[in-house]
Amino acid sequence: MTDNELTPTPAAEWPKNVAQTVTLPSGGVAKVKRPDSFALIRAGKVPKKVAALMMSQGEKPVTEAEAITLVEFLIAASFVDPVVTLTRTAGSLCIRDIGDDDKAAVMTLLGLV
Repeated sequence: MTDNELTPTPAAEWPKNVAQTVTLPSGGVAKVKRPDSFALIRAGKVPKKVAALMMSQGEKPVTEAEAITLVEFLIAASFVDPVVTLTRTAGSLCIRDIGDDDKAAVMTLLGLV
C-alpha cells in the first residue's frame, strides 16, 4: 500500500487502551489493561531498579532475577482492580499471591509476551 491509499484514523476513532474485566484461571475476576510504560515512568511510579532495566534496552544481559522483577512489575501495573502491588500493602493484592497461571493469562491477554 502506498501513502495515497492510506487514510489516517480520526482522533475520535483512535483505538483506546480500555480496561477489560476478565475471569482468570484461578476463578478470580479482575479488571486489567495494558500498562502505559511511559506514563508510569513520567508519574514516578516505576521503582528505580525496574526503570533501569526498562531504559537499558539490552545494553547488558538481564539476569533471571531482573527479568522476573520486570515481568512482575508489568503484571502488577496491568491490574486496575484489584490493585496489585510488589510488596504486601494493606488493601491491595501482593503480586506474590497471584498464581503463575493467572500471571501468564494476564500477560497473554494483554500481549505482554
